[in-house]
Amino acid sequence: MNKQPIAIIMAAGMSRRMRPVTSTPKALLPIAGKPLIVHQLESLWAAGVSETAIITGYKEGEIYSCLSNYPLKCAVQFISNPEYETKNNLYSLSLAGEHLSSPFMIVNCDLIFDYRLIERILGLGRSGIAYQGKSCGLEEMKVTISGEKVTKIGKEISPEKAQGEAVGVTFFKDKLPLFIDRLNELSADSSYSNAFYEASFDRYLEQGEMFAADSSDLPVMEIDTPEDYDVAIKEIAPRLMLKESTQ
Repeated sequence: MNKQPIAIIMAAGMSRRMRPVTSTPKALLPIAGKPLIVHQLESLWAAGVSETAIITGYKEGEIYSCLSNYPLKCAVQFISNPEYETKNNLYSLSLAGEHLSSPFMIVNCDLIFDYRLIERILGLGRSGIAYQGKSCGLEEMKVTISGEKVTKIGKEISPEKAQGEAVGVTFFKDKLPLFIDRLNELSADSSYSNAFYEASFDRYLEQGEMFAADSSDLPVMEIDTPEDYDVAIKEIAPRLMLKESTQ
């Protein structure tokens, strides 16, 4: 069996939009009896992804303690971002440099999904961005698509021009230096301290290397606010499917 990519889970953020309801890191929000990040790790494993690097920062000790209490099948390592209060996730991702030299997957920690999302994006057989085709507002991480390929990603895209929302899972399979060089360039530029990691995708997209994985039919949701969390519990969690890994 071909070696599956490592999954890099972005979990350093401060979850500001969940306050004042809770100060718990979003990765640890309980859903259907277990923390969100445990759902993610189990879904990744079920889809064949057995190695994970979790980038932590805010209340990282709580994440370490939580995961030590679960009998996880996947190999987990941690990367600490000590500057999580002043720098956004583009910088966090740059700290994972040693894991970016072979195929890898970026997963946002505030995303509820099951193994089918991971199987779908890996099933492309090439680099891809998972998205949901829907109307978007100003705050969503939007995508434009031409044919099978993603041509642009960012919150700055006009809602009228977007074909949908990037859900927070991206797979890089090949031509990795094209992405890595741009990531390192931007992370070293102080004007990008508050940038999202998607800003570093621009040259990769310009070369036509990123394909679209439509997940509109799957139970997938980003949890940004207390209202999102309520919907995730009541509407998304009941639709999640379990699968025993064949590893």
